[in-house]
Amino acid sequence: MAVGFALGSCVNFFPTLGFGFPLAIAIAFISRTSVAASLVGETVCKPLLPLFYYLNLCIGNLFFNLPVPAWDMQVIKQMATDLAFWSAYARAFMYGAFVNTLILGSILSGVFYLLLKKYRCRWIQWLATREEEIG
Repeated sequence: MAVGFALGSCVNFFPTLGFGFPLAIAIAFISRTSVAASLVGETVCKPLLPLFYYLNLCIGNLFFNLPVPAWDMQVIKQMATDLAFWSAYARAFMYGAFVNTLILGSILSGVFYLLLKKYRCRWIQWLATREEEIG
C-alpha cells in the first residue's frame, strides 16, 4: 500500500494533461501495488500541482543554471517561436520532475509504511466495529 500511495502521488510531478488518474491506475497495476492507494495518493496530492511544477523548475535549474526570464511580451513571443529557448526550460522541468519523483517517492513510501505498521491493528479493529454496527 505504501508504494502504491507514493507512486500515485508522484504522478503529479509530470504534466499528464488529464490522464493522471488512469496513469496512476496503470502504474499501480504494472508495479503490482495497491490500485486504491495509488488513486488516493494521486487525488490527495492533486491540489499541490502548482507547487510540484515550481519545484520541478527549481530543481531542474540547479542542473542547468537557466536565467529567470522577465515575463514581458518579448520573452513570451520568443518562447512561442524559438524552440531552443523553450526546450531548455522544458529539459530543466523534466530533470526536476525525475529527481523530485525519486525523492518524494522514497520519502512517502517510507512514511506511509511506518504509519501502516503502527496503526494497522487500530484501523482493522475500527473497521470491524463499524461493520458490526452497520450489519
